Amino acid sequence: MEVGMYCRKCGWQLEGDAVFCSRCGTPIQQVPPAAVPMVPVPAAQPQPHPTAGQLVAGQPVAQPQQHPVAAPQQQQPSPEDAATARRRNSVIGVLAAAAIVVAAVVLLVTLIPRDPLKGVEVGDVVSFGEVAFTDYGGGEFSKDLKWRVLAVEDGRALVIAEDVVDFRPYHEKFEGISWEGCDLREWLNDGFYAGLPETLRERTVTTRVNNDANPQSNITDGNYTEDRVFLLSVDEAERYFASKKDRRISIDLNSETIENLKNKYNLDIEAIIREAGGFPWWLRSPGLFDFNAAHVFGGDISPNGFLASVRFGVRPALWVDMGS
Repeated sequence: MEVGMYCRKCGWQLEGDAVFCSRCGTPIQQVPPAAVPMVPVPAAQPQPHPTAGQLVAGQPVAQPQQHPVAAPQQQQPSPEDAATARRRNSVIGVLAAAAIVVAAVVLLVTLIPRDPLKGVEVGDVVSFGEVAFTDYGGGEFSKDLKWRVLAVEDGRALVIAEDVVDFRPYHEKFEGISWEGCDLREWLNDGFYAGLPETLRERTVTTRVNNDANPQSNITDGNYTEDRVFLLSVDEAERYFASKKDRRISIDLNSETIENLKNKYNLDIEAIIREAGGFPWWLRSPGLFDFNAAHVFGGDISPNGFLASVRFGVRPALWVDMGS
């Protein structure tokens, strides 16, 4: 190859016998090397591909030089658009924060236990949770007791077990006895009270219990007592229940206790309730004699009472603080 032969159009170095430029296809005029001036080679410029007729057999086809394409410039937002975007983002942030607050409040409301006495009225039935104790027959009682609201006054509510929860004697020993010294009072304020839910124990109000004489026999029931749990008196059973029907109750006894009563005492609880219209339950007032205690049977109040040493139903009562 002769030195110094270049295409006059694109500056490509040529073969000595080339007729056309192998790059741009321009016809080559043979010029002696000495006639070609020694000048700097100009920068290559992109040229179109030669046509099929311009190609010379055996000559490589030059590829067009690739140039990077400049990315389109992003239009800058105007100050008004930027302010609008900031306001929109601010509103979205406020709404998101409000949604989080609402969700947190809803979660707290669901986690905080509802006060069963909130807005209650006389006659309502409420629940404070599970009550657990060892009953008189030795069985383990564990149930969510229902309580009937008998009175609402001075920020307190008087509640009584909706049904009989145990089957106990008023006093085990056959002797003259009053509410102040009976076994049943001791158990209610000890074993039974200990089995109440903690939230209920904390709200139970220790109450001064008046122990009036029997209205028929005039037998006194002893001194007044300070009790957390107690039984109703004859007067209270008349005052807080509107009718005989309201005083009729069923049982909420342990199934083991029911079975024990059938086998040991030949007592058919269901038959008693069916025939008498309700199960018998103790009152704290004395009966006709000092070894008797008043009771309710079939909804009727019996001030003469029955032997305190026999087993009747127990309906605990207590005053509960309605404050938060």
